[in-house]
Amino acid sequence: MQATNVKVYLYYVAGLGGFTAVFATTHGVWLKLLVMVMIGAIGTLIWSVVGHYLKTFYNAHATLVNWVVALLLVVSIVDLWR
Repeated sequence: MQATNVKVYLYYVAGLGGFTAVFATTHGVWLKLLVMVMIGAIGTLIWSVVGHYLKTFYNAHATLVNWVVALLLVVSIVDLWR
């Protein structure tokens, strides 16, 4: 189920960058682990804040958002059937 989760992709890229970065210390593994944990925590915090604002926007403009999403769905169906 995590294959469609955007956070997993972002965490993977951050982790890949954190573990492939070259550190010139003897505690490189612990430093890399700390970097990965910090990037994950910051990413989760940003994801939560953006989600809160999206929910607020959706609650204020639910009808408009539903119409736009429905229109985009119809456009994508027409494009697929062409």
